[in-house]
Amino acid sequence: MSLQDLKDRSAYFTRLSLYVNGDTFDCARLSCGGVIEMCRAVMDGKIKNGFAVVRPPGHHSEPEDPSGFCVFNNAAISAKWLRTVYPDKVKKVLLVDWDVHHGNGIQRSFYYDSSVLYISIHRFLQENRSEYFYPGTDWGGSNRVGDGDGQGFNVNIPWPEGGMCDADYIYAFQRLVMPIAMEFDPDFVIVSAGFDAAKNDPLGECNVTPEGFAHMTHMLTSLASGKTVLALEGGYHLESLALSATECIKVLMGEAPPKLGCAMVASDVATETVDECLKIQSAFWKSLPRQGLSAKYELEMDGLSIPLGDVLKMHRSYDLYEAHGLCTIPSHDQQSSGLSKSYQNQIMVTDNVYDCKTLVLFMHDLGSLRNEIFTESANLKDENEALIAYNKVLMDWIRKNGYGLIDVQVLPSYLSDLVLDGMAKKAEQAKTVKRMVNWIWNQFISLSDCQNLILICLGEGCAALPVLFDIKDFSDKLKASVHIPSSRQPPLALLNDCNWHRAISAGFLGSTEEDRAKIQNTVKEYSYGKVIVSDKFRPSQILRSEWDKITEFIHAKLAGDLPSNGPQTNGNNLSRGTSQIASNGRQIPNGTPNGLRSEPPALPMDLD
Repeated sequence: MSLQDLKDRSAYFTRLSLYVNGDTFDCARLSCGGVIEMCRAVMDGKIKNGFAVVRPPGHHSEPEDPSGFCVFNNAAISAKWLRTVYPDKVKKVLLVDWDVHHGNGIQRSFYYDSSVLYISIHRFLQENRSEYFYPGTDWGGSNRVGDGDGQGFNVNIPWPEGGMCDADYIYAFQRLVMPIAMEFDPDFVIVSAGFDAAKNDPLGECNVTPEGFAHMTHMLTSLASGKTVLALEGGYHLESLALSATECIKVLMGEAPPKLGCAMVASDVATETVDECLKIQSAFWKSLPRQGLSAKYELEMDGLSIPLGDVLKMHRSYDLYEAHGLCTIPSHDQQSSGLSKSYQNQIMVTDNVYDCKTLVLFMHDLGSLRNEIFTESANLKDENEALIAYNKVLMDWIRKNGYGLIDVQVLPSYLSDLVLDGMAKKAEQAKTVKRMVNWIWNQFISLSDCQNLILICLGEGCAALPVLFDIKDFSDKLKASVHIPSSRQPPLALLNDCNWHRAISAGFLGSTEEDRAKIQNTVKEYSYGKVIVSDKFRPSQILRSEWDKITEFIHAKLAGDLPSNGPQTNGNNLSRGTSQIASNGRQIPNGTPNGLRSEPPALPMDLD
């Protein structure tokens, strides 16, 4: 093809993310042939293993179309070549792809083939979790397991964000990759060795070190009697690529992998992603543990499946109704507003909601196993008792000060929904939260006589803040704003014209190293005027342990204290209010708020 022909087809090549010149075809043939010859040398016993340093890469190239810098699919073609040329010696091939981008071309090549097991660890979503990472489709979701004869022979481990490190990858290897690979028992291992998940790579934005890649290589060389070939894929930071590839080559040459630089404790994002994949893949692989309690564990009774977290939430709602006299919002009102049925019995109010001077809007996910006990051992009875005990603490504070309360249990946005089918459920969740917040504002807050609005957001409840900022008069009513975000979700960035919010807001963060590292950025870039670091980790624990500091901060803002900016290590420097709003003998109305009827939450149950 002439240079002019290439120029005439530039739009086509741009659409496929291809860079070409007059020698591209020959270079691609040489690249693919290099991997094939490396595999031949291993099979013929000339070398034990090898690393094919080739370009262009290949794992994005599909049978019909090249794409993503890839012309020929080097790894896929080599796997098929091995099974064709050595049919008696190579019956099963393991293809492991640790390039930060999903190898859509390899997956499509073997999606219906049980002789090739494809395992990909890749980034699935952009940092804001609102768009797919390249190649930009849901094809890399964890529910893509193969089809026909190939069902169960396609394993996707999709990270929903960047920043994944050695501990996350090693965790995925030990929990998922190696058990499946050993049960599969391959005759040959090909690694699509992209190094764009390496630390400092500008495209991958992850933090895998050369030592981490060396350990993954070491584990894979224990398979197939050591017959392993690494084929270079991506990698866009030359120093990181060179150092990482060198450590892999040292392992292939027989050296032990170097010591990893930090404790191998996987992040919550990694553990939840891998456990979701385990739940899916355990249907196909006997070596995988059957999942016990998970974030979306369901309790089955008389043919009815109830998420276990919902059991805790229902019990908490019933206690608020029975012991503290809160009113549930009638289900017909919620249905008429277009709210999700899941919010039935999850929005509760005190009987003075319309005529109180100060109204507390408490948005939270208390009782959600996702934030409460997912990566820690826990006793459900203890969790339930803690929820009930906190009900009393909260309501004693509300009644003592004559406040009104709107208590909202926000639906959890399970990370498993993202790694399964990406954006669809996330978008629906965002719409539901927006409808719910607007409905509460229109039905209660805007009609209330309250002069002061106090906002307390915990866990998933923090997602309501951007919606509230779009509501007229919100800034006029809001006097104090407290946020306890989950460590899995960073604080929400707000618009530049929201500086007024910093003057009345405080963020309480957990005590993990990851949380501490975020403090300075949180103060500079996000919405909190004050940041307090708790010695607890889970949001519900922080809420209970820091409750005195939270109420002290709220009372100070209601008393009109000036804000003090900057992070606090223990909350010891919090401004102290000179006065405290207390009940002034005002009679709390009997009955229920106007237009509401008191009814107990559905499905009350005793967990003792």
